[in-house]
Amino acid sequence: MKPLMIQDGIVMNAMIDHIPLEKRIVVAQGCVPNVRTQISMDWPIGLTLHDAKGTASEWANKLQYIENNDTLLAGAHFFVDEQHIVQTLPVDEVSWQAGDDAGEGNHATIGIVLCGDISYEQAEQHAVCLCAALMETFALKELFTHEMWAGVYCPRKILEPP
Repeated sequence: MKPLMIQDGIVMNAMIDHIPLEKRIVVAQGCVPNVRTQISMDWPIGLTLHDAKGTASEWANKLQYIENNDTLLAGAHFFVDEQHIVQTLPVDEVSWQAGDDAGEGNHATIGIVLCGDISYEQAEQHAVCLCAALMETFALKELFTHEMWAGVYCPRKILEPP
């Protein structure tokens, strides 16, 4: 896996391995930084994995809605499904994704959400490629789960015994 090309926190590659990468960066709006924190993350210590129902595109739309219409603190850098990877936040920006407030989960990890119910296994394979590329790019060795930071049983499908 080759390192990713990143400019101003945005992955410039059109594909990661064979998977299309779509950039749908949430636009910062208003005075409440509930999705776009605008807080710089110097260098990630690892990746935090989550899972959610729905598609990557649906989640990108939902984050834009939250940024413009809500006070909920939410976000993740990438959403991955069976079709593609969607980047929603710059990788050098803190994300409200780990549930540990000002802790290392939010402030020092890149959040990745595995999406989908029908082809979850394919989404999981795409997430493996994304994780490998990010780990190579940032020389990371740590994978975390949402549960490790906040005690939330997430990502459910990864935590469930086989």
